[in-house]
Amino acid sequence: MKYIYTVILFISTFTYSFSQNETSTFSPSDTDSIYVTVERMPEFPGGIPKIGEFLQNNLRYPKAARKANITGKVFGTFIVGEDGTIRDVAITQGIGYGCDEEVMRVISLMPKWIPGVQGGKAVAVRYVLPITFSLKGK
Repeated sequence: MKYIYTVILFISTFTYSFSQNETSTFSPSDTDSIYVTVERMPEFPGGIPKIGEFLQNNLRYPKAARKANITGKVFGTFIVGEDGTIRDVAITQGIGYGCDEEVMRVISLMPKWIPGVQGGKAVAVRYVLPITFSLKGK
């Protein structure tokens, strides 16, 4: 039987909003401040429609997940640097069966984003991207 999958993207402005101020760094190697909320959040080039298109073109439903009928939401997190580069990709909540690794792989493939802005200057921002894996049809 053939499975058709759908990747549903919920973005709006989905980031952790613990604070509107500067946060401490998340990695010992980081030397700059990393924000979680800024005046203007980072944006994928072309906005939400283009990030959805990017994910549809690049995200693959892992065979193990498809075989085990695994569905659910994976929360990928990453930092959009001052220059728009993506770094420090991780999973904050996953569903296993290869889905977590696939989300990390695809986030790592993303082109430079439009960086977040705070106080009129580009800053590094931690971003959370939830991606839903669902199977349709049999």
